[in-house]
Amino acid sequence: MEWSLKRAQDSRDLLVKLHEALSVLYVKKMGFDAAKLQKATRARDDLYREYVTLKAQFESKEREVKDKGARLENLKSRLDTTEKKVKKKVRVDRILAVIKEIRELYKTPGPKLRVEVVSAITLGCEGGTTS
Repeated sequence: MEWSLKRAQDSRDLLVKLHEALSVLYVKKMGFDAAKLQKATRARDDLYREYVTLKAQFESKEREVKDKGARLENLKSRLDTTEKKVKKKVRVDRILAVIKEIRELYKTPGPKLRVEVVSAITLGCEGGTTS
């Protein structure tokens, strides 16, 4: 019985060795190289990291462009508002200039009329005492 156990153990060992040898032959036949696989895996990982980095940079730039577009629209709106205010101020300045001229014209007859009234009174007084 020991002999059959030993023979079974030897058969298993032989089977394992044959299986390993078959695996080695299969790998050689397929041209499988673990070093090449690791190198390819590293290259793939490096490319994926670069892709993720570039994608993040692209999305960041895209957000930046959108933000600058919104800011540009805001500035255009503010510029339009400012232009309207400038036009309104120019119009108000013209109106104020006309009002100032009207005031000056309104004030001008007052002193002249006073001079005429005073001279008429003084002439009337002088004429009344001599008559």
